[in-house]
Amino acid sequence: MGKVFKGAVPARAARSIAVVLGLAVGLVAFSVLTIVGPTALIGGSRGPSTPPSPSPSFSLLVSPAHGFVAPDALSKGLEYRIQNYGLDPVAVEVTTSEPWAVVSPAAVSLPAGAFKIVHVAIGASPGTKALVTFTVPATGSGNIQLNRALAAVLEVKNPPPPPVAGRANPVPFAMGFLAIVLIAVGLFTFRRTKRANP
Repeated sequence: MGKVFKGAVPARAARSIAVVLGLAVGLVAFSVLTIVGPTALIGGSRGPSTPPSPSPSFSLLVSPAHGFVAPDALSKGLEYRIQNYGLDPVAVEVTTSEPWAVVSPAAVSLPAGAFKIVHVAIGASPGTKALVTFTVPATGSGNIQLNRALAAVLEVKNPPPPPVAGRANPVPFAMGFLAIVLIAVGLFTFRRTKRANP
């Protein structure tokens, strides 16, 4: 009759489960590295974009939200694009928080779907930062009227460098390394178990 090893079956089962889990994690990590890739996680498209929702009666977009004017290019100033995505026409008043930042034109009218460009000139002895405010005055004759406004930042400094395109994301590589370690540990344990229980 063969020898009976007490506790051998649970131990072998646990080690087999460890091997299976290690292989499963490895396959998942390999799939992430192969299908997604290190650069697609940074901002690449993963599918069709969501269809735009119907336009509301009021929707205004100002860009850039944070603009920069290099100290050696003050004479160029900065341009802002105002886009009316709403269904109703709007009148927009443009002001700045600092006297050295002068906007032109100071008021624009935008039909539905239209856009216009306003220019902010930088005067002598500028500061480092100003707010450019785009205000849509309240209309109507109700008891409560609210102005709607957007504010953009203008900084007198060199713009930050653009992000490096295609920079590798460390997350998939960390997952792959962890998977390799788990697979190696699982195989080593499996071999030791096989030797101990011929």
